[in-house]
Amino acid sequence: QCGTGWSIRKTGVGPDPVLRAVNRTSSTDAIINPNGVGFNNVGFEGIEFRGGTGFFCSAGAQSVTFRGCTFRDMKQGITLSGTANDGCVVEDCLFDNSTSTAFAFTGHNLTVRRCVFRRVGNHCMYLDTVDCGLIERNTFTQWAFGRLAIRLNGTEALRPTGAILTQNVVI
Repeated sequence: QCGTGWSIRKTGVGPDPVLRAVNRTSSTDAIINPNGVGFNNVGFEGIEFRGGTGFFCSAGAQSVTFRGCTFRDMKQGITLSGTANDGCVVEDCLFDNSTSTAFAFTGHNLTVRRCVFRRVGNHCMYLDTVDCGLIERNTFTQWAFGRLAIRLNGTEALRPTGAILTQNVVI
């Protein structure tokens, strides 16, 4: 697997680190799974993502953590698609000014807490066939007309089950 057991975090003083596409269009992804391989036990802490999609993985993200990260001026902040995602945590993050869905997830054992979603061009969160999740103490504001703060999706056989939504604020 690509990206096993590593982390990127801010340390010390000085400007916050920013991951962004340089000399590319705004549709370029900052981190994408190469050649269809997944990420395992990977962490991001205090990082700002700008432009394109911040983090995209379609081949399985297991034990991937985002803490204190900012996803600003992007198409999408985090997209974890495919059913092999398991044990992902997103805490204390800001999703600001996404032109599409700020956070999309398919899989198992998701935790999203104390995040702020604002100025989103589609759904703030799109959860597809999540069978175990905790979505708590998040704030949602200024998403697209006719869209949802949190959209739970799934087929008849794979409806989201065990997803707990608690103490979220919708403004």
